[in-house]
Amino acid sequence: MKKSPLLARLRYAFDNTLARGPIALIGWLALAAGLLVMLATIVVLLWPGAAPEGLHGGRIFWDILSQALTPNPVADTFQWQFLVVMFFVTVGSLFGVSLLIGVLNAGIEHRIESLQRGRSRVIERDHVVILGWNEQVFAV
Repeated sequence: MKKSPLLARLRYAFDNTLARGPIALIGWLALAAGLLVMLATIVVLLWPGAAPEGLHGGRIFWDILSQALTPNPVADTFQWQFLVVMFFVTVGSLFGVSLLIGVLNAGIEHRIESLQRGRSRVIERDHVVILGWNEQVFAV
């Protein structure tokens, strides 16, 4: 039997995790946000002149993490390299938040549809189930 290429196997594994529902999607979004923050921190630390004066690696990481979680205006007193990185962090975090809202919305809609179709567990006693509907239902 021929072995599938690595990229095809990785895509298959990714698709399988996505099929597990909203929790898996939120996990992937959290991983992507973490990678965005780590990559931005590394870029700021390695790009000459990008790191603001007086800030060390931990503080730069914290500032970028704060920007990713709550996009706020960045003071224009920083170097342009730092502002460019923060711009991409802001755009990436807004994209991630919009995906998160979409995932949550789809999960809630799916749950409501399943409840409307009657696919929920019924925990009742001494009740009557009426199969079919006609005018004699009111007499029951």
